[in-house]
Amino acid sequence: MTPGNPRSDKREASSVEVVAWALAGLGGVEDEIHLEDIAAKAFALKPGAFRWDLDNYAHFIDKDKVRVSLTDAAKAKYGELTRAVGRKIRGVIKPTDWWVLTPAGILWVQQNSARLSSVFGDKPPSLRREVARRLRERLSESELYEGYSRSGRIDPSPFALADLVECSPDASSAVFRARFEALDAQTRLLGDDDLGCFVNAVANAFQHILGSGGDSSG
Repeated sequence: MTPGNPRSDKREASSVEVVAWALAGLGGVEDEIHLEDIAAKAFALKPGAFRWDLDNYAHFIDKDKVRVSLTDAAKAKYGELTRAVGRKIRGVIKPTDWWVLTPAGILWVQQNSARLSSVFGDKPPSLRREVARRLRERLSESELYEGYSRSGRIDPSPFALADLVECSPDASSAVFRARFEALDAQTRLLGDDDLGCFVNAVANAFQHILGSGGDSSG
């Protein structure tokens, strides 16, 4: 069953949905979150899915079950909602101990926040106030936005796009696309129609670099 299908209660919410929602609630829309934090949150949301098998130990969290669900959430069949971030700890890289939401995962959170907030009794995930403030400044003070606010059009300067997405003008289209998708996804969480329309206009103006036109809210 795909993550976007309607649910009636937490018993029907899939493990993929639970871990993605837990990751979002812990700040995975902007930071790397440790597996054990995600496991504790997922267990609190739906204990029956992430407990040890024997009833005597039902109160124990099985973080390997959480890891499996996060790994499933990263697969194309589930929408590539999550991504493992390898970190080196004391000289050892543990690739599945830290996780973030992908741009697709952030979009999924936005699209499903009302339903899953009701299911789990949680507030919808959002950007931290300081992160949201910096993002607003980054967008509204950009060269592209200044021109857009005056004329309603985007000057298709690759240098201005590089400045907006914070990469080298010589970067590949894939790098531009990845940086822009992350920017687009976080902008959606601002709930700002004007900035959403601006980001959508940028996507349309730079289709030759970014691919097909955007569909940001607003």
